[in-house]
Amino acid sequence: MAATSPLDRAPFLDLETKLSLALQATDLGIWEWDLVTDAVEYDQRAREIYGFSPQEKLTREKLRCLTHPDDQGASAGPLQRALDPRTRSKETYEYRIRRSDGQTRWVRARGQAVFAPVGGVERAVRYVGTLQDITERKEAEESLRASESRLRFAMESAHLGVWEYDAAGPSFRGSQELNRLYGFPPDEDVDLARFAERYEPGEAERIGQAGAESVKRGDRFFEIEYRIRLSGGQVRWLLLRAETEVSPEGKALHSLGIVADITERKQAEEQRELLLAELNHRVKNMLAVVLGIAAQTMRHSDGIDEFFKVFSDRIGALSRGYGLLTAQSWRPTSLVDLVSEIVQPHVGRQEQLNVIGHDVSLAPKTALSLSLVLNELATNASKHGALTRPAGRIQIAVGVEGDQPQPSMVTLSWKETGMDGVATPRRRGFGSQLIEGSVKHELKGFVEVNYRRDGVHYEFRFPRSL
Repeated sequence: MAATSPLDRAPFLDLETKLSLALQATDLGIWEWDLVTDAVEYDQRAREIYGFSPQEKLTREKLRCLTHPDDQGASAGPLQRALDPRTRSKETYEYRIRRSDGQTRWVRARGQAVFAPVGGVERAVRYVGTLQDITERKEAEESLRASESRLRFAMESAHLGVWEYDAAGPSFRGSQELNRLYGFPPDEDVDLARFAERYEPGEAERIGQAGAESVKRGDRFFEIEYRIRLSGGQVRWLLLRAETEVSPEGKALHSLGIVADITERKQAEEQRELLLAELNHRVKNMLAVVLGIAAQTMRHSDGIDEFFKVFSDRIGALSRGYGLLTAQSWRPTSLVDLVSEIVQPHVGRQEQLNVIGHDVSLAPKTALSLSLVLNELATNASKHGALTRPAGRIQIAVGVEGDQPQPSMVTLSWKETGMDGVATPRRRGFGSQLIEGSVKHELKGFVEVNYRRDGVHYEFRFPRSL
């Protein structure tokens, strides 16, 4: 007797059982609408989706009330076309329902009308279909859209251009922000060749070499900084970061990357390097000036006490000049502010000092050199000149020469009055040498000094900026 297998003994399932199993596998509910009597019926799964009990009587009005207000019209068009014997549409439509337990669910419905002659006219008599709960899918889609929206917002806020390259095509796709970075209209379809035209000479080869070396090393990621020139001639610095998919044979298959504008960062780096170089230069110059002042002060001092007092005073003036410039970030500074900072501390009474004429902005180097000159003038006035007499006065007059509003030359007059019997000194001290040397060598200007009976007069002329 031949052996039989379980399959030989198993009977075929009847059609109704097959349909029931299929519906369970797909999690579909079934509904039916009798258009003649207007009665509706939902199977167990369809009732579960809507939140109906097994014995609850259903009406079209009850179903309509559970449909989300914003989706009331979602099925109107598909329903009209489905019941029209000329179109007999079998469209699928999605909408939200508000169940009696407060839950909002997304459902997907699909129906097919059954047509029959009624009064000699063929019309839809029944409408039968399926119902599926697609809430999880909709929530996943919404979460993905929200994630993509946040990512897009972040990319746009950071001004990051996105690009994708497929070597099989080859094909290239870039974002709107990438177009903006390269100076193209956002909505324009720009191919890779046109992007490459914006590279500064040698940059395309450098980028290609960096990518090839990355693939050769087996690295999936690489980044490089490069320059482009926009259509208006403006040069911009960009940072490219890319991830490359490589075949087992070591060939680049697909690349995805971002591009960021780093022009401001590069300019800041260049500015920082310039500032460091300038700082180094200033420190060296300052040390040379301090050493020179120390040597000359020592040479003209009668003892350590005098040296310390004079030297400290001169370094203090230099420091105040530096402080004023630093407070203004080493931008051009006011000559009147400089006078107030350097000369004012030597004046006992306000009426002894009068500043007239134009206020002039001085370049940092000019202001620093002039601070030493003004300090020597004020020191001499407080030790030997007008500031030693109650009737003594100092008038500082500032003038300009050259085209306005940016005069090329500055004139400064220092006049002391209120003295009696001032005579030309027999020898020039270090203070006089410092004044004349600073004006000639540091300010690139000229100085004339006159000793009058009522006080000494200085006339200076020097460029506004060096």
